[in-house]
This record gives sequence, C-alpha cells and structure tokens, in this order.
Amino acid sequence: MHNHYTNDLIEIKDEDTIIYDSFTENGEKHIYIEQKKRDHICPRCKQTTSRVHDYRIRKIKHQYNLGNRTYLHYRRRRYVCIHCGKRFAEDNSFVEKHHKISIHTKKVIFQEYQYKQSTKDIANRLNISSHTVMRHIKQHVSIKRAALPEVLSIDEFKNLSEGDGKYAFLMVDPIHKKVIDVFPNRRKHNLIRYFSKIPMTERRQVKIIISDLWDPYRKLIQKVFPNAILVADKYHYIRQLYWGLQDIRIKVMKKQPKNSIEYYILKKYWTFFLKYTHNLSLKHFKSYRLGYHVTPNEIVNMAKAIDPDLKLAIELKDEFYELLHSAEFDEAEVLFDQFSYKLKQSKLPEYQIVYKTFKNWRQEIIHSFISFTNQETGEIHSLSNGFIEGMNNKVKTLKKIAFGYRNFYNFKLKIFACTNANITITSTQKNRQYTG
Repeated sequence: MHNHYTNDLIEIKDEDTIIYDSFTENGEKHIYIEQKKRDHICPRCKQTTSRVHDYRIRKIKHQYNLGNRTYLHYRRRRYVCIHCGKRFAEDNSFVEKHHKISIHTKKVIFQEYQYKQSTKDIANRLNISSHTVMRHIKQHVSIKRAALPEVLSIDEFKNLSEGDGKYAFLMVDPIHKKVIDVFPNRRKHNLIRYFSKIPMTERRQVKIIISDLWDPYRKLIQKVFPNAILVADKYHYIRQLYWGLQDIRIKVMKKQPKNSIEYYILKKYWTFFLKYTHNLSLKHFKSYRLGYHVTPNEIVNMAKAIDPDLKLAIELKDEFYELLHSAEFDEAEVLFDQFSYKLKQSKLPEYQIVYKTFKNWRQEIIHSFISFTNQETGEIHSLSNGFIEGMNNKVKTLKKIAFGYRNFYNFKLKIFACTNANITITSTQKNRQYTG
C-alpha cells in the first residue's frame, strides 16, 4: 500500500517498481529504484528465463512537482537466456531504451509546450536542454491544416526576420474560434499555388471570406474560391474615415495660435472627436485650462464651433456611425450609396480620399452588413476580423517571449500548440503514457 502511494507521488504507476533509497542534496532529489525480479521472455528464442546476468545503474532525469531537480537512479537488471545465451535488459514502463529522460518528463514537455513560454523556459524547468525539448516535440507532435469552414477569416502578421517574405499568412474560423493554417508568406502567386492543392469540393464549401482592404486578397479569392463572397472588415474601412477626420483636425489645429483655447481643445481632446457623439459620456470632468467642469459632448460642440469644415467632418462621421448601428443588410446598399454621395459632395479633400476607397470597395463593405447564423447553435454572428486580429496579437506575443524564431516550422508548431489548432501527439509503440 505504501509503495503504491510513493510511486504515485513521483508519477510512476508500475506496481513492480520499488523505491529503495532517496535523498536530497544541493537542491537535487536523488531517488533509487529497481524492478521486482520476474520471468522474462527471451527476444531471440521466445523461451522464458529468470536468470540475472548483471546489474547496471542508469541515471534518468525525471520531472515531478515537488520543487527539486530530480534524478532516478535505476538499478537495471540484464537477464540471460538459459537456452540460447541471449543477454537483454528487463522491461519497464518509465524510461525507454537509450533515453536519459523519463516518459513522464516527455509528457510534461507536451503539456508545457502549449503555454505562452519559450522553449528555453521549458527546458530550464525540466532540467533538460532546449534542443531536447524541440527534438521530442518534432518527433511526436504533428500539425495539420483544418478543413475549410463556411466562414473564413484571413490576415497577415509580421514574419521572421529571415524567412520567405516580410509577412506570413494566417487563416482562421471566426465562428468556432479555431486556427485553420499558417503559411510562410502572403504573395499572391504562392497563395494561389497553396490553395490549388486543396480539393475544389472543399473550397466550394467556403461561402464567406473576411479580409482587410488589400487588393491581392480580393483577386486571390476570385480565383480560388468560386462560391465565396468577400466581406471587408469593419475596422479597416471605418479607420479610413478616422484618418480623414484626423487630417482635418490637425489642419484646423495648425491654423490656431498655440497658446489659444482652440488649439488646446483640438490637441488635448482629439479622442472625443473620433467617438460616436451619442455614446460619449455625460459625466462632467474638471478642465483646468478652461477653468470649469465640462462633458465630452460639450468639448465636441466647442470644436465644431471652431471651424465649419471640422463641424461637417464630425457630423459626417456621426452619420456613418448611425448607419453602421442601425442599417440592415437589405437597406445597407441604398444607405451606403447615399452616405458616399455626401462624402463626395462635402468637397473636403481628406474625405475625397475616403470616398475613393469606399467606391473601390463598395460591394465588400456592403457585404459586411450580412449576419451569419451558426446552424449548430442558432447563434447570429456579425462578420469581422476581430478574432484573427486577437490571434495576430497572440502570435506577436509568442515571438516576443521567445526573443524571435529562426525556423518558421518551429514557429508554426508553437502557434498551433498555443491556439488549440489541429495537433496530434503520437507515442512510441512500446509506451502509451503520453499519447495526446
């Protein structure tokens, strides 16, 4: 009974394993173990033998959660067959032949690898080298592209300094929050070759693709996804209006004397101008420069009174917000065209640039008003690249934690492991303890 609990404490489940000594020295735990003597089958002639030839001590690195670096000193028997003379080592369930780390340590490697930490951090914690960690990860962890979903979200992130291109390509399922695949670059001809290897029947199942306003993606989708419509991500076309409004604000601000109240308002409270005016807080705050309490809405009204162009720009921004909040897909086309016409008629040079962008991406922006219903759960989802942008941030964090990667495949392995993507953890034929 006591042996069972002791073995379980150090994650060795085999009841035939006996701990016969242990001590701690200089922060290291040394545990001496051996197997019970029993009959073995000769690997050559298949006869049974129990005759011991000799004993050898194997020193094995072992990880368990008691705070010390742990070494197993395994007193291994070698048996000799009395029929054919074959000498062979006894079987055990805690370490493989020729290996210097225990099977449980391998299991911990796979468990730790899925967290946001570097390979070196894992190696230091397990008292092994980072090369050992990556060798076992590459040997037993395989990654596979997931099947293409009905709704696909695509984007790019900054690639490795030495790689196939400046940006790598990422695609995810925004409905089920799942990474589909990562590709080393976003060049159109390479992506066309990549998607051409995917069966057409699978590509035809993709109905909606969400992307930013990058024209090569539009051409790519037209070529490889015959049944998909392209949806422009809301953030990427809304910020076109942000940038136009910011340029107008800065232009008006520079016309004001630097010590004036007008200059102070336009420089200090610029974030109020970008927000939807009807959603601004009604709470008063003390402005020491103005000398009294004001609300954000009052600040915006002061800004409108400074210049008619700024007033028009803010009002058009609010009208566009109202359109985004209230319009259904059936009426989005008419309302969007009316708003685009107002942008054109405003004669504001900064908004003429926005108008041209809206005109170029008109159909894709209108598609962004579509709502997707998940047939499995019945939930209604608005279409945006919010999930993939968050995934991009996670990818950047993984790269920062590791102080960069030199090998894209290693980087891709880490992305898949840390994002619940399709990974398979295999084991050896002999031991099944750490199968994922």
